[in-house]
Amino acid sequence: MVRKLIDWHEGNDRELVVTEEGFQVDIGGIEIIGRVDRLEKDAAGRAFVVDIKTGGSVPKDGEIGRHPQLGVYQLAVLKDAFARFGLTEPGGASLVQVGGDRVNPKEQGQKALGDDAAPEWSERLVRGVAGGMAGSSFPATRNTFCDSCAVRSSCPAHDEGKRV
Repeated sequence: MVRKLIDWHEGNDRELVVTEEGFQVDIGGIEIIGRVDRLEKDAAGRAFVVDIKTGGSVPKDGEIGRHPQLGVYQLAVLKDAFARFGLTEPGGASLVQVGGDRVNPKEQGQKALGDDAAPEWSERLVRGVAGGMAGSSFPATRNTFCDSCAVRSSCPAHDEGKRV
């Protein structure tokens, strides 16, 4: 994995600003606290967030445009999480896959929020999740992660969990 990360890094033309940088932002009363693996600056001077993935599972390429983790990182940039570095405009984000059986690293990029047809999607996502978490109940719903879920056997959304 280290060799793959080094190979990826050597081919990366963005400027590294900082690694393992924590952040905290407020989205209208919703506090987001996190840490980015790499914060970079693109050729246009915008913030670019990179998340290094060491596991074997990889999102489908069609899912990366609305990948929640990357979208929230970009929203954090937009909300001045990294203003101390002079980075206030999101220029995109990516997952860099170095785990699994692959021989070469794989980078999956998400375009800048401002370049998205609906740039507010990540803030809507955060508000929706926060609203659900503040609720008095959490309805179980089937989703793409069900097949790998550790608690599927006790989930009422599945036949095997209905007995619980």
